[in-house]
Amino acid sequence: RSRLTAPRTRTASPGPGRAHLAVARLSSRKGQDLILTGEGTPGLHVRKGAVDRDAGRAPRASGRQGPSMATAAREAPPADDWATFDAGSAPVAVARMRLNGDGIDDLVVLSEEQSRLGVSPSLPSMIFTVTNTDDSGTGSLRWAMEAANANPGNDTIAFNIPGTAVITPLTRLPVLTDPVFIDGTTQPGYMGAPRVGIDIQNVPTTEFYVAAGLWLLGPGHTLRALWLSDPVGPTTTPSHEKDRIGILIDEPDSVFIEDSITGYDFDTLARDKITTGIFVKDQGAVGSLTIGGAATSAGNILIAENPLWIESPMGLTPSGEVRIEGNSFQTSSPPYDSPGAGGSGIFVGTLASAITVGGTATGAANSFDTFGPCMLVEGPASDLLVQGNRLGPDRATAQSGDGIRAT
Repeated sequence: RSRLTAPRTRTASPGPGRAHLAVARLSSRKGQDLILTGEGTPGLHVRKGAVDRDAGRAPRASGRQGPSMATAAREAPPADDWATFDAGSAPVAVARMRLNGDGIDDLVVLSEEQSRLGVSPSLPSMIFTVTNTDDSGTGSLRWAMEAANANPGNDTIAFNIPGTAVITPLTRLPVLTDPVFIDGTTQPGYMGAPRVGIDIQNVPTTEFYVAAGLWLLGPGHTLRALWLSDPVGPTTTPSHEKDRIGILIDEPDSVFIEDSITGYDFDTLARDKITTGIFVKDQGAVGSLTIGGAATSAGNILIAENPLWIESPMGLTPSGEVRIEGNSFQTSSPPYDSPGAGGSGIFVGTLASAITVGGTATGAANSFDTFGPCMLVEGPASDLLVQGNRLGPDRATAQSGDGIRAT
């Protein structure tokens, strides 16, 4: 197996010759990275952030359209936007795959002098280990998140907390702005269900969207095997159904949420005060986002008035689509009299596009047990595929909602 070495900065773009292009997520830049390989040229030449997030999008309401992929690739970049990676002998073809748990692509490389494929997996820049449940200080979750933000590149946050691993922050945790893999499976005793909890009862509801257990901003994040709960809730009735959020995802690209739980109290397993399990906050450019997965233990259990809320409008970029697979969506009698009472399992906002819910692969089906519609699509939408899901159990006495409602 070959591995990518640390990049060295190039002062010029690759020379002339027959070139092959590929697109992958290798850096923390917004937009995908462009990979160039050429005959007789050693290494992989990468232009960081070459493919703009708005490339190839449909025109917006203003009539403007983002640059095409070809235009984005032709733009003359600054010298420090180029990097070269050692991938053995001269590579002639490269394909991206996801071979490990983080949100950065791994590469499969075919070289001129090799009779077999080489694998170049992504490697964490740093590993920060959480060793206690303190609010701050060395070994705390807050410390690990701040350190990951300050360290450029793809980092991992691991866990090794003695005893009960429930973290109760006294204030809102930092917004994650640099690619990070928060891996709850590293906590001792993990056997397929989350053992790391984040209790957000102290996070204030003082402004819109602020009360979120974890807030992910930008590309390259992965959350795995975390349990987010709010057993107490705010001291006043929230003014909006998104006031108590388990996970807030802002402008995602190559983001994965797996094997996690929202909406259960850690101790009693009773319904807690989370009002939205996962909220996808779109500011006009959403790339690839995966909630759950078909693989064993990849699916999430999301319990709330609105388990999954995808804000409008969704953006279709060259990086891929939004996939929602293998999850359990549940709503129950809401804890407060809020506008989201009896909400939908999945809410999709106006102008949504490129979303797949479920599928035919083993383990891809989502299950729904909701008081409102299993899935609510509000307004015009395109390229939505809903396939192979279980839309609600048989209940003798319960409020009943639609399977799929489009308005």
